Amino acid sequence: MDRETLIWCGEGDFCERGTSKLNGLGIVPEAAMELNIRGLVELLTIPCQFRQTDPYQAKLIKLVNSEDIRTIIQTAMISVGRTFTKLTVG
Repeated sequence: MDRETLIWCGEGDFCERGTSKLNGLGIVPEAAMELNIRGLVELLTIPCQFRQTDPYQAKLIKLVNSEDIRTIIQTAMISVGRTFTKLTVG
């Protein structure tokens, strides 16, 4: 690991996680990332030298327990009987 980074884990708690330049946080099987996209876009449009914080300390990236995320299984219905015709524009 290149360095240890404090990442927001909810409430006022920060977790210390190892990061690398090659893999970032890497794979954390028990955790998922919650992203504040609007906040990240606003922060990352500011040049590095003018930023007063980083995305982790600004609480724009949060590690959450992956079991707390509700998932919905999607099933796709594919109808084989459909045919498509070629449209001629003239």
